[in-house]
Amino acid sequence: MLRTPSPVALVPLLLLAAAHPARAADPPGAPIEVRVGTNFLISDAALFIAQHKGYFKEQGIELKLVSFDAGPKMVAPLGAGQLEVAAGATSAGLFNAIARGIEIKIVADKSSSARSWSQAAR
Repeated sequence: MLRTPSPVALVPLLLLAAAHPARAADPPGAPIEVRVGTNFLISDAALFIAQHKGYFKEQGIELKLVSFDAGPKMVAPLGAGQLEVAAGATSAGLFNAIARGIEIKIVADKSSSARSWSQAAR
C-alpha cells in the first residue's frame, strides 16, 4: 500500500525552519516567511496542496517557493541562509558542505515509496 504524506505533516518541519535566529527580528504577529527550495516535482505535491489549502497561512507561515532545476543547486543558498528549507535529495555537494562545517540539518524525508516499488530505467 502506497503511503501519501499529509500536507499538515509538513507544518512542524517548516516551523522548525522558521525558528532560525534571523527570524527573531520579525514584528510580533507578522507572518514568518519561510523560503523553500523546490524542483517542482510530484514529490513536492504535499507542499503545493498545503499552500493551496492555506495550511501554512493558518500557522502564520508565508511560504515562498524558490525554483531550482536540480537538488544539489540548493545546497549553497541553504548554507548561505538564502533558504530555510531545501526539498531536494542528498548529494555529494550536501555531504561536502557538512564536512566543511556548514550548518545544515537533515530533518525529514518528504516522500517515500513502498518496499515493492523501485525506480529503474533500461
